Parts: sequence; C-alpha cells; structure tokens
Amino acid sequence: MTKSLDQYTAQLTRHLRLRGLDSETIDDAAATVQSHVRDSGASPEEAFGSPRTYARTFPASSQAPRRWPVYVAGWLLASAAAALLLLAIAARRDEGLVLGTLDPNLSIAIAAVVLLAWVGALLVRLTGTRRR
Repeated sequence: MTKSLDQYTAQLTRHLRLRGLDSETIDDAAATVQSHVRDSGASPEEAFGSPRTYARTFPASSQAPRRWPVYVAGWLLASAAAALLLLAIAARRDEGLVLGTLDPNLSIAIAAVVLLAWVGALLVRLTGTRRR
C-alpha cells in the first residue's frame, strides 16, 4: 500500500470508529477502499471522497462514544488554570501567597503548564493529528 492509501484507511477507520461502527464493518470498508484503489489505480480521494465524507455514508450506530464529558472537563480545567494564573499574578504583585498557601511563582508555573497542555490537546483535536 502507498503512504497515501495507508493514511486514508487510517483516517477512515478513525472516523468509522467515532460513528460507533463494529470492527467487521470497519475492516470491510477499509478492504473495499484498498481493493478498489489497487484495481482502478485511482486515488482514494478520487474514488470515495475524503475519509470523513465516505465515513458519513455509513449509518451511525447508537453506540457511538459520547465525548461531551471530556470536553466539559477540559474547559473547566482550563478555566481553573486561568483563574489560578490571574490569582498568582495578583499575589506576586502584592507579594503575598495564592489562596493563602501557594507560592505565586509556583502557581504561575503550574497554571502555565496546564494551559499549554490544554492548548496542545485542543490543537491536536482540531487538526485531527495524532502522534504515532
């Protein structure tokens, strides 16, 4: 398989999993794409459209994963980190402690790390890229 076909089938597999399809259906869809591309010589995009578009032709399962709790938790964590950062900056300016116990510099570092991790996770989710 070519790298383009490998990438296409990997993305198709991911989109079909998000739609809650079973492994057999996913494997059949990937095999269909691979077979058609080998036989026709066309690119997967020419034959089937984007992986997301092709995945949408399959009916979604009612067992599709629900991800909203993860998103809400991420936004709450980022909001808490932003609040900690603001409190730490104010405490540093006033030469006090954050919430009466934390050193302002440590609080700034913790908040910055959490916010950077959250932004990184958000960018990965929005761009659809993942480390291998």
